[in-house]
Amino acid sequence: MRIRPAGPQDAQEILAVHVRSRRLAYEDFLPYEELFGDEDERRAEWAAALAPGSLVDVLVAERDDGAICAVASVGAARDEDRTGDGELYTLYVDTPAQGAGVGTLLHVKALEALAAGDYARAIVWCYAQNLHAQRFYEARGWWADPAPADHPYGCDTRLRIVLEP
Repeated sequence: MRIRPAGPQDAQEILAVHVRSRRLAYEDFLPYEELFGDEDERRAEWAAALAPGSLVDVLVAERDDGAICAVASVGAARDEDRTGDGELYTLYVDTPAQGAGVGTLLHVKALEALAAGDYARAIVWCYAQNLHAQRFYEARGWWADPAPADHPYGCDTRLRIVLEP
């Protein structure tokens, strides 16, 4: 297993991992249209994140055969009340790689990337119904933010989780 920075050449593989793992993680609570109707939007988001000059750090986990099996992205927090903090935007592990420690390793590297960007504190948003993600983050020192917060894109079913020293 190898963690490395992603480049534009990885966009299609990252999209595939993102779409597959997102569908599995959210199938119990997101509408079908949202799970299966937004691939073009996701493709555009990854293209922007991977473009030269992007302020988003994207990391991938590669298997020994070079195939990407997980992706994480980090950068500046988008929340107005968390100026100066970092944000873990995404952390997705493809289904066959789940439970093998890939997510934990990628999480560590994502936090290192945030620290390298001089972010001492960070946030991550996850769906309130996504108990698996909440347990993952809580086991690594994150906790639900008690402060009222609105998701930057207006999604009212999400929970903000924080990591502070």
